[in-house]
Amino acid sequence: MNSVSVEINGKLIIDYEYVDRPASKQHNKSLDAVSMVPIIKSSKNHNLKVVVIANFRPPINKFILEFPGGKVESESIEDNAFRELKEETGYIGHKILNKSDVICNYDAWKSKENGKLLIVEIDGDDERNQKPEQDLDETEVIKVFVLDFDQNLVRTIEELSEKHNFAVSDQLYSYTLGIATFSMLGIPFL
Repeated sequence: MNSVSVEINGKLIIDYEYVDRPASKQHNKSLDAVSMVPIIKSSKNHNLKVVVIANFRPPINKFILEFPGGKVESESIEDNAFRELKEETGYIGHKILNKSDVICNYDAWKSKENGKLLIVEIDGDDERNQKPEQDLDETEVIKVFVLDFDQNLVRTIEELSEKHNFAVSDQLYSYTLGIATFSMLGIPFL
């Protein structure tokens, strides 16, 4: 726990406590974490799929649906993304589809943690992706779900959450709600 006193125009506004990871930014001076939207593309199946995980999170004492991701452990953002994808889902990433310099803060009211959200293409024709095997730490419990990547994705997430009593991460829900907005406005998604 750290604390900071905030002054605006010479007036003390608040003495605020926040969480900070001691190992934060050890490998990459500006970035704590990377997460990804893993999309499976295959020549055999023209319907795109997206991989999401249900990760057990002790602070809420339940599984939460989220995108795969984790702490940055090397300088290369791409290497971190591919490593986390393989560990958490078993899938081998093929390429990063977006190259943004934007770093997002995850929960700025209570921590300084930040990260990048990458869109990762998975080659569905690659033999290694036919029967993916996770490589989890002994303390991790992660369930993998492969879902249709379409305008109904937000409804699929809601149904999965209700069926299994999963929480849903803000990042995942916001992303899928954005996709659903196309349909709500009568705009074709794909």
